[in-house]
Amino acid sequence: MAAGRRKHKTNNGSAPGKRRARTRKSTSANKQISNTADSITSTVDRPEEKTFRFLDLPTEIRLLVYEHLLVANTSLKLRPERKPYTNVSYTKYGLQPSIIATCQLIYLEAVPILYGRNEFQVTNWIEICGVSPLLNRYREHANRITAVHLDFEAREAHIREMFSLLKGCKALSKLTIGRAVWSYYEDAEAFAKAIGPLIRTLYRSQQKKQDVKPRDVLDGLHLQGWTFLRSGTNVSPALKDMDARETADFADEVKNLLRSTFK
Repeated sequence: MAAGRRKHKTNNGSAPGKRRARTRKSTSANKQISNTADSITSTVDRPEEKTFRFLDLPTEIRLLVYEHLLVANTSLKLRPERKPYTNVSYTKYGLQPSIIATCQLIYLEAVPILYGRNEFQVTNWIEICGVSPLLNRYREHANRITAVHLDFEAREAHIREMFSLLKGCKALSKLTIGRAVWSYYEDAEAFAKAIGPLIRTLYRSQQKKQDVKPRDVLDGLHLQGWTFLRSGTNVSPALKDMDARETADFADEVKNLLRSTFK
């Protein structure tokens, strides 16, 4: 009886085992086709991402980026503030933007722009505390500073300290002094005597690097009138004009006195 048994066939004449095998092969092939299609679609929809390296940019482009990030439209200040609940003074707003700390190459490229293309302003004696460490300890940075604006309520000790500190700024080519500072002196002769050593030091420092004449250094000295008159909105034009005339006359007299001291 066993020998006489026949394999059961389906209506289409195929054995169940063969049909299941073909079904598995068909399912596997469909999955492969589906996966391939998904892969192609994924590649088309999402192009391969490429890593952008800032240092791959040409040096000229990087310098433009630094200039955009680091050069301010107004004067910069170092404003030390007291840390909460302590008497320790610290610099809250420093001059080390994050990009400068990225790597040594960026540091070397960006620092000259930060210090050489901005004007640094001192408007009160507290800010002298912020400028003093910069000019004393970080001579490398101080030597890059080209523009300084002094306009604070003057005391002779503070003025002497600032003039002494600025002697270390060998590239300083623009020095603006507000009336709050220069009016501390009784006349142009006294002010010329106070600022004379600084002007002559800057002249000697810059003369070593380029053909600088005394007039070039003196042209970089700018005296300004009272700040509240220049920036005030409810100030009479007559008062502004008088302040401007007095400032111009004082500046001319000071520069003539300084010019006579150059040899």
